[in-house]
Amino acid sequence: MLSFLVSIFNGASLTSMIPIFDSMGSSSNYKFQISLTKRDKLLLEKEKAGGSFGRLENLEWRLARIKQKSNNYLSGLSSYDIVFLFVKIVFPIYILKLLCLAGAVYFIQSTGARAIRDLRLEVYKSTQILPLNFFVKEKTGILMSRIINDVDILGKIVSTDLKDAIIDFFYITTHLLLLFFLSWKMFLLVFIVIPLVMGPISGFAEKIRKATRNQQERLSSLNGHLQEMIAGIRVIRAFSMENRESQKFGDINQQLSEKAFKGHFYHQVGPSLVEFFGAIVAAVFLSFGAYLMAIEGFSKGMFLAFFMT
Repeated sequence: MLSFLVSIFNGASLTSMIPIFDSMGSSSNYKFQISLTKRDKLLLEKEKAGGSFGRLENLEWRLARIKQKSNNYLSGLSSYDIVFLFVKIVFPIYILKLLCLAGAVYFIQSTGARAIRDLRLEVYKSTQILPLNFFVKEKTGILMSRIINDVDILGKIVSTDLKDAIIDFFYITTHLLLLFFLSWKMFLLVFIVIPLVMGPISGFAEKIRKATRNQQERLSSLNGHLQEMIAGIRVIRAFSMENRESQKFGDINQQLSEKAFKGHFYHQVGPSLVEFFGAIVAAVFLSFGAYLMAIEGFSKGMFLAFFMT
């Protein structure tokens, strides 16, 4: 619920920017008006004629009346007054959005933290009841890595990534409706351009996941070898196997270094790749937005709100 409210308040703050951007730089005679649909005008005319409304029509009529009264009030304001009015409206919206976001983060991440705590405990209990031959075949360090490192990675997914997924889901749902409301032509352009851009980004993200998985496997092997070396140091010394063990450790360490470098490289290059494709998308929308403003009644405020969304 809180995540849904965050997306609603964010959409409200973006739409509040429309009259601000439309009024900035305009003449003092500029009057911002909320557009009335054909349905709104029809209901207002029906009300003047003394017609009756059903339940749904009554709700639509009330919304149309609110728009009409708002336009009557806004028509008496100068462009400067409109800017300051909507700035005062946007500020409390951002405060409410911040409070809801803090609440959503707290509840989702606290739930994820408790889930990981219980999962680690269950993994530990399951390890205790495994057959003895399992411990003979499996390295102790790898088992320790499974309980500690792998569960920590899963904890990040459950707490942080789950929080982002829930909030982003409501963001996408509400903002798609907002985009369609602002301009259905640019809304269709989103579904043409974004899939073309997401292809290379998804492929690069798969490389990052693979590199992270390989790095985690090499780290588990390193922990297992180190634990065995420390536990069997007397045997190693007795048979003068120090060089052999050092060679094995060096090979595993080299593999870990290569996988870690590849993972860090992908993580550093990834944002630049996203920024590059983001610039392409921005150029497409700026060009098409300028075209719409030239031939249609698509205001600069609506375009900036669409672009920010």
